[in-house]
Amino acid sequence: MTDDELDARLSDAGSRWRDRNTEAARVDFGAIAANDSADAADESADSQPLPLVPDSPAPKRSRRTRILVAASAAVIVAVVAGVLAVELGGGSSGGNSPAAQGGTPLTGTNWQLVATQHGAVDTGTNATLHVASSGELSGNDGCNAFGGRVSISADALTLGRVVHTMMGCLGANGTVGQAVDAVLSGGTVQYAIDGDTLTITKAGTGTLTYTAQRQQATPATTDPAAITGPDWVLNTVQFGDNIAQAYGTASSAPAGAQLKFADSRLVGSDGCNSFAAMADLGSGTVEVSDLAYTTSVACPDVSNWNWTLVLKGATHWTLTGDQLTITDAHNGKLVFTEVPDGGTLPAPITGTPTTTASK
Repeated sequence: MTDDELDARLSDAGSRWRDRNTEAARVDFGAIAANDSADAADESADSQPLPLVPDSPAPKRSRRTRILVAASAAVIVAVVAGVLAVELGGGSSGGNSPAAQGGTPLTGTNWQLVATQHGAVDTGTNATLHVASSGELSGNDGCNAFGGRVSISADALTLGRVVHTMMGCLGANGTVGQAVDAVLSGGTVQYAIDGDTLTITKAGTGTLTYTAQRQQATPATTDPAAITGPDWVLNTVQFGDNIAQAYGTASSAPAGAQLKFADSRLVGSDGCNSFAAMADLGSGTVEVSDLAYTTSVACPDVSNWNWTLVLKGATHWTLTGDQLTITDAHNGKLVFTEVPDGGTLPAPITGTPTTTASK
């Protein structure tokens, strides 16, 4: 009941009471004043106090008022209790907060895979998972990096399209990668958190068990020696607009897009044609010049290989774990993943080169 409704009911009850007791409640205040004066002049006078209501019992106003006030207080207490129940209980809106399960928060935590339905995962397998509060899913299946969008409810994750790099891995890494991809391939999966352990299950497919990574995050590295030598496969591309916003929406890279730094040079493939360039690496800085293509294959969709425009204008790089990020403040950002030992680089699209060409 609202305050206005309560006031209206109290006012109506008071009106009805007054209508029934108008005569009984009338007081002759003049007589009372005269009687008080006589008592003050002669305390021994035998005058009797003027009755408030002749031949009628005194109205029990205080008792009725107490009843009305008590009823009002009970209503107010009930309303307040209801409001507190809604506030403390979350109302009827339900809510999709993953915090309802307790333990380590699902979002913002770096999760390390420790087991699949096939058994424990080798400690050297770099299979990770990260769910951002913004709904971004990212990680590594032990072989390939992946990313996508996810909707979070109290005990389920609804995965959108998940994109992967396309490296071929042998042995344990390949087996783990297949198990992870089968569960995180899209659709709805169930999850539960018990302390530092996250379990993700896809009915009829398998279960993944992760543990929260408590070790200190790997700091970013800017030593040129750290990126010279390994093979790097392109994971995602974000193009800029050259005007106000540095980077746009991330997209997956074409299969076979890769590069390698060696001896002040870089060589690689845009996913269709091979290229080479001079590369001046500094502490977190890079300058690419004289980028030229050494093959000239007719590519199915030229727009898919425009990421080399970002490479040409690149100015900075950082290395965090196995993730190499190369940025051009205006043209975009490129994210590469180091090919693990025993891994195989994806084969670029091949064709019959005609002449050596530059783009």
